Amino acid sequence: MGRDTAVDIGPCIRTELGESPLWSERRQRVFWVDTSGGFIHSLHPASGQTASWATPAPIGMLAESPAGGLIAAIGNSLAKISETGDLETVAHAPHGTPDTRLNDGVYDERGRLWIGLMHNDLEPGSGCLYCYTPDGQWHVMARGFTLINGMAWLQSCRELVVTESRPGALYRYEVDDPQRPLATPACMAQISPHLGYPDGLIRWRDDSFLSVLFDGAAIAEIDTACRQRRLISLPVSRPTSCVYVPALGRLFITSARLGLEQPSAQDGALIALDM
Repeated sequence: MGRDTAVDIGPCIRTELGESPLWSERRQRVFWVDTSGGFIHSLHPASGQTASWATPAPIGMLAESPAGGLIAAIGNSLAKISETGDLETVAHAPHGTPDTRLNDGVYDERGRLWIGLMHNDLEPGSGCLYCYTPDGQWHVMARGFTLINGMAWLQSCRELVVTESRPGALYRYEVDDPQRPLATPACMAQISPHLGYPDGLIRWRDDSFLSVLFDGAAIAEIDTACRQRRLISLPVSRPTSCVYVPALGRLFITSARLGLEQPSAQDGALIALDM
C-alpha cells in the first residue's frame, strides 16, 4: 500500500467533519463543508485564498447544478447559495424530521439530484434515496439504508453506485424511470471492516471508482468487476471524501477530527494528492 505525496493546503482550516469536496470550474475554486461545524469553505488553488460561510444547521452536501448554481443540503432542506454565501431555501425533504438530515448526493445529466436521507442516530434501515427533479418533485427511489453516503455514476449514467457505510457496501442500481422505485441492487463491492468504512465515492477511470475509507486512513480504487486495485494511504486517520481536478492533476481530500481523542495536526484538513 503506497502513499502518494500529500500536501496540506488548508493550514488555517480544520473541520470537525469535512465532507463533500467540489471543484467549480467556472469559479476556479474547491469548495468543501464542515458538516457538524456548520460551515462552507472554499479555496482558490492558484492564489491560496480561502473563504468561509456559516450555515444555520448541519450541512450534508454541496453540489453544482448543471446550470452552474451552487446548492447545499442543510438539515432536511435544499438551499441555493449566492456568490456571497447567502442561502435561499428551495425545498424540504418530505420525510424529514428533527432526527434526520440530508446527506451525500449527485446530479445526473438531466439535472436531477439524487440524494440520501439519514437518521442522526443511524437507526438501522431508516434512511432512503431520493431523486429530486427540476420541477420540484421528490421521488423515493430506495429505502432501507442506515448510513447512505457517496454516490457516482457509471459511464452511461444509467447505473448509479451508492455507498452504504454500514455495513460497508457499494450497491449498483439500474436507473430507468426516475419516478419509479429502483429495483433491488447488486452489491458491487463489500469493504472489509478492517480497512475502514466506505464514505465518499467518485468515478475515477472508465472502469473504476475511488472509495474513501473513513477510519482507514486510505482510499481504495475498486473496479466495476468488484476487484480492489490498490490502496492509497493518507496522512489523516479519518478521510471522508474526495474530488479530482484534472487541470491541476490533483485529488483534493476532506477529513475529520470528530471522535478522535488525540487528532494529529493534519486531521480535519483539506489535503491534496498529485495523481
